Amino acid sequence: VARLIDAPPRDIPLDAPTRRALPFAVAAREAVYGRHDVREACIPGANGLANARSMARFFALLAGGGALNGVRLLSEERVASFRVPRPDADKPDAIYGYPVRVGSGFWTGGNDENVNYGKLIGQNRNAIGHPGSGGSVGWADADAGIAVAICHNRMLYPPFEALYPIRAAVAQAFGAP
Repeated sequence: VARLIDAPPRDIPLDAPTRRALPFAVAAREAVYGRHDVREACIPGANGLANARSMARFFALLAGGGALNGVRLLSEERVASFRVPRPDADKPDAIYGYPVRVGSGFWTGGNDENVNYGKLIGQNRNAIGHPGSGGSVGWADADAGIAVAICHNRMLYPPFEALYPIRAAVAQAFGAP
């Protein structure tokens, strides 16, 4: 796994929800995630370290309804449950400050106004994915039959702006919404 290239420093108020949710001492930066012990630790929701090929295979498993190369690893029902947004998905998220359509661990697609997940995961409400630190992302769209992962080591801010045109080009190439 490549070493991280830190984003330029930015001013985040000490009382900001993002600062409280992810304190600087454990933020995704080289001084933390470049450490061997951190890379080997199991940190739920914070250290899915992988290359793009492996991450794309994981999302191919989800696009395949829980089966990959003819081997069932998850039930179709379990994968379908990932696409069901939480009950309060239309309300602003406590950390992001805007609504985030999140299911059981995954963001879901959609085209709601003023919300960025549609640009990142896709317009199809059956698409699921998850962003990573600095703008890496993976998503699966079973209806279009595609699974994609974009992984990089440059911590970008804002993290997803550079990915929107890439995601749109991939979707267009494969006929996904």
